[in-house]
Amino acid sequence: NGALGSLTASVTADTTGTGQGGVITWNYSVADSAVEYLAKDQTRVEHFTITLDGGNGGTVQRTVDVTITGTNDAPVVATADVTGAVTEQISAPAGNLTDSGTLAFTDVDLTDSHSIQPTIVASNGALGSLTASVSADTTGTGQGGVVTWNYSVADSAVEYLAKDQAKVEHFTITLDDGNGGTIARTIDVTITGTNDAPVVATADVTGGVTEQETSASNLTDSGTIAFRD
Repeated sequence: NGALGSLTASVTADTTGTGQGGVITWNYSVADSAVEYLAKDQTRVEHFTITLDGGNGGTVQRTVDVTITGTNDAPVVATADVTGAVTEQISAPAGNLTDSGTLAFTDVDLTDSHSIQPTIVASNGALGSLTASVSADTTGTGQGGVVTWNYSVADSAVEYLAKDQAKVEHFTITLDDGNGGTIARTIDVTITGTNDAPVVATADVTGGVTEQETSASNLTDSGTIAFRD
């Protein structure tokens, strides 16, 4: 019941005239696409019973058992670029800037259980961090897996970005099917700056001049005001 393949058999050498030496040759075939669901080393046994007929009422049955052994198929992840974006706060920096997203994947091996490898590789000088996990797996279905990622960066760390200035941070995650099949994808997060007004010292700025007893030229003074941006 439920056999995926088919088997044919024929007498390729008969005993007629000798009483010995007969040969039955059998051939089994199954579409490779029909057994893709088998995971690494997972097996399925199909049984086929053939009946040899002597032509005079004598028959004998034998069963041919065919074992199909699965190999690992790597998961398949969408090849489209995965992007995220955060924008620097306009007001004084507080807390973190965050973004999140999902990445769909499939796996024809029904018993595979997936995870994200612990090491996530960030681009040099990345200011933020990214985490990722398998939030929906393909186990038992062969489709519909989802990786969820979350990005976070301290707003204070990106205050140096001017209006519309952008910094792109790259994070490479690796999906592992637990049987040697892995696939890596890169998530690109763009941080966009906003304008921060310059900050000037709040202390009173004062100067002074004294009238001359005899009027001549001008009275002058000078000073400095510190500011930062």
